[in-house]
Amino acid sequence: PAHWDEIMRLWDAVNVPVIANGDFFTRRQIHEFWKLCRGAGAAEGAASKGGPSGIMIARGALWNPSIFCRSATAVPPYEEMVRSYVRAAVRANSTYQNCKWVLSQMLAGGIGVTTPAEFMGVSTKVYNRELSTMKSIGAICEKLGMSHDAAAYPEQAHTTTFYRNWQPQLADAPGEGADGAVAQKRPVSEPDVPNGG
Repeated sequence: PAHWDEIMRLWDAVNVPVIANGDFFTRRQIHEFWKLCRGAGAAEGAASKGGPSGIMIARGALWNPSIFCRSATAVPPYEEMVRSYVRAAVRANSTYQNCKWVLSQMLAGGIGVTTPAEFMGVSTKVYNRELSTMKSIGAICEKLGMSHDAAAYPEQAHTTTFYRNWQPQLADAPGEGADGAVAQKRPVSEPDVPNGG
């Protein structure tokens, strides 16, 4: 478990930005954490440092994609959050395997998060099980009622095979750095993946 009360001593002891990490599963927990930080800063005279620079959310974002919505009234429907993730995964050329895994986590829920009993008119557990059998990003999109034009993407896009032999194109970096070190070559482009999804 995260020990949020300990972070105040850490950010008070160092002169670098501190990112709080661990056990942020709901918006309420985030609110309580910042409240704790403000209270500790005021009580210990450390308010000038302002507390941690930010928080890092991992499992909480998988299990509760609405965690970033600051208002309970503005939370988009769960199914739309799932589709939004899939659109982003398609645009980023995420592998269908990774996309399936993230969706399985979103649909399963976790600590302090209750997922809907039904998803797209089917028991969420049954839907998640059916989703686990999908063998392409197109099949995942179809399962979610989304269109997907595989012809708009490079051959083997959204698969691990796409990245197996991929090498970034390198361009010569401009000259030497201020310290006299010769600059290294740098990537000039990402895989050729369209913006749509």
